[in-house]
Amino acid sequence: MLTVLIATYNGATQLRQTLPSLERMTVPAGGWKLVVAENGSTDDTSAVLDAFRSRLPVTVVTEPRQGKNTALNAALGQVEGDLAVFTDDDIIADPGWLVALRRAADRHRDYAIFSGAIHPIWPWTPDPWILEWVDLEVCYTVTDSARGEGPVAPNLVWGPNMAIRADIFAAGVRFDEGVGPSGRDAPSGRDSPMGSETELTLRLAAAGHRAWFCPDARVGHIIRAEQMSRQWILARATRFGRGMYRRQLTAMSSPPPLLFGIPRYLLRMLLTKVQRYVLALPMSARARFHARWELQYLIGCMREARRHFDSA
Repeated sequence: MLTVLIATYNGATQLRQTLPSLERMTVPAGGWKLVVAENGSTDDTSAVLDAFRSRLPVTVVTEPRQGKNTALNAALGQVEGDLAVFTDDDIIADPGWLVALRRAADRHRDYAIFSGAIHPIWPWTPDPWILEWVDLEVCYTVTDSARGEGPVAPNLVWGPNMAIRADIFAAGVRFDEGVGPSGRDAPSGRDSPMGSETELTLRLAAAGHRAWFCPDARVGHIIRAEQMSRQWILARATRFGRGMYRRQLTAMSSPPPLLFGIPRYLLRMLLTKVQRYVLALPMSARARFHARWELQYLIGCMREARRHFDSA
């Protein structure tokens, strides 16, 4: 028996694609159940979920306190079986997804964390600059198609397709509710630090748990039209910077020298990045894009640093 968990906030449109794909899946040995944490949606998410109650083994948990990790923590109390499988409300599962995860967990008993392949489902063929310039793993949470089966770094285990042995949660481990998207942020959590699942997998790795990658466990990640704009992609760089700097904060034994609430070394880096961006302006569009990405990433680091040190 395994349990699939999804947190959703205003996810009605995506769920109309995700839930039918779960309905088409091959049932894994021992069976499965679905737990959806409804996180205070204001659209017709509840009606969509109600329509599938007779078609899927679904339990709906209502969590009004907004935040993806808050919702997932609320859902963990409904886990049955030995494996908790996590995904998002904007995926299309391959028919053999859960069978492959079940097989990997049964074969590799000395591993506690499992991840599978994530491929993009584009609304249309992307412009060449997206495929050639953009880090697709960071921007769209898709895995490297060349990655083979075997041990994998915990920071390469991502929310749309990951599983963790249930006894870890039975022992009291939970997601950090201060990380990840929240409905209080800009739409779709655009202003939140990235890395809500990574914080957990790194914590588990530090406790001695290992991760295994299973390329046969596949899901498609639905890419929305607005996510293919340059504005959205550069905002993603800022979120990535916030998440990465939050991770650095955990390793700091004491705060660095600050100016206006921001570490001085980040301000020095800002001058360098701005200079690099200005120098890139007369260069190729690709050079300008990468200079702007690096600048937005650093802005994200600075925003997270100021948020942290102002509240310290």
